[in-house]
Amino acid sequence: LKYSSSMGGKGKGVSGSNSLEKDSRNLGGMMRDRDREDMRRMGSGPSSRENSRPRYAQSGHSPAGSLNSRMDRDFSRSEQPSSRGGYQDNREATEARVPPASTSDLDEEEGKRKANTIFDEWCANNNAEETLSTVSDTFVGPNNMRLLVRSILNKVIEGKPHTRTKFADLLVVILQEKKVITKKDVIAEFQTLIEIGDDMVVDIPFFWSIFGQIFAPLITNEVISIDDLRAALDERPLNDRAKVVAEVFKSLNVNEKTSIWTSSNAKLTEFVPEKEIDNFVKSNNFWFLTGNAEPAVDWRKHRDNLAKILQGDSDKAMDEAHAFLAKIEGSVSKKAFIEIVTMAVIKASLKDGKLVGRQINKFDKLILKYVDNTEDLELICLFAIKNFVVKEAALELSVLTESFRNLYDDSIISVEAFKKWKDDTSIEPLESEGRLLATKTLEPFYVFLAEADDEEEES
Repeated sequence: LKYSSSMGGKGKGVSGSNSLEKDSRNLGGMMRDRDREDMRRMGSGPSSRENSRPRYAQSGHSPAGSLNSRMDRDFSRSEQPSSRGGYQDNREATEARVPPASTSDLDEEEGKRKANTIFDEWCANNNAEETLSTVSDTFVGPNNMRLLVRSILNKVIEGKPHTRTKFADLLVVILQEKKVITKKDVIAEFQTLIEIGDDMVVDIPFFWSIFGQIFAPLITNEVISIDDLRAALDERPLNDRAKVVAEVFKSLNVNEKTSIWTSSNAKLTEFVPEKEIDNFVKSNNFWFLTGNAEPAVDWRKHRDNLAKILQGDSDKAMDEAHAFLAKIEGSVSKKAFIEIVTMAVIKASLKDGKLVGRQINKFDKLILKYVDNTEDLELICLFAIKNFVVKEAALELSVLTESFRNLYDDSIISVEAFKKWKDDTSIEPLESEGRLLATKTLEPFYVFLAEADDEEEES
């Protein structure tokens, strides 16, 4: 499904697969033929003078180079044939970014093609300055800017998630340059699509969540507020609003959520049906919305739940584990989170109290994802293994050695972190429960590390 705004354009569909350059060459040839025919009929042509700036409102061939050079055609004549007959004087002042309201509107199909070209270039190069310059020169005037927003919104609403994030990032750049387009115009284009949301959901079941993904960066960068979001969704049922705002808050960290919500004038009942507020808050861990602290949850419960997931259906276990961790990540401290992941991986890899190599080799990628080669987090992981083996589960100490060796072999934990765990007693004193015993148990492993270092130096 596509939508077309009543402002600007003829409501034509998206153009075919021909590139903008090919279209421009064809159009340029047609215009030259038409000019010659006009000259023969009229006996003389319009006066010629150097235009004060390149125009992209008319397509033409341009050499390869920057985005502007590919997009713009430098017309040598300031008067061009008008599509309504006669000649149109293009000698407007070019100092201001936003021209007078009399600026001609782009054809809908032509605008879509140009918008897609600009957006593809933005996704590839992420050059804010160049993209903003091209947008300002190409989509001149409010109606044309709304055509740009409408065209790209239609493109990304059915695209991949990263394109929606890129679109939001582009809107941030455009909205921060306040002379280019107003927040009101952007929201108006959103509302045009929101109005047909019931039809969109038929083809795109996660339509409302997708809108939330687009709104989140705009709200984070403070170019659009929660109050603006509420206004944009004003005509929608509360259940639809809840899906959008939930997606927005899932994209923010705890501090951002709290700050953005408390600084707004919005009420939770404006987004969520009153009878469903408790479930909305609990299921999403949105305790900041009620002004209450999250109820304390024993981290062991999270650890055990994650271990059960990993021990489940082998085809879906990792996907379900990632989904579970995404849900709880913001509700516990970073240290507790790494401990939950680490202990769950070890627990899920046990059979009859012994470590199963092929299991930990499958699950330890989960640890790698969240420690992310960060030494401090790697140390938390190693101490979590020690505490689980020695204190929590009282397992055979061989599980400790095998766990360390597997994490080394799979390049999950760095050699530097292993060495620091052994030598640094500032994190956990040698006298702490199980530390001395664990250190003695791991002596063969550290001998192996030293020998590996020697061999590497010799080679």
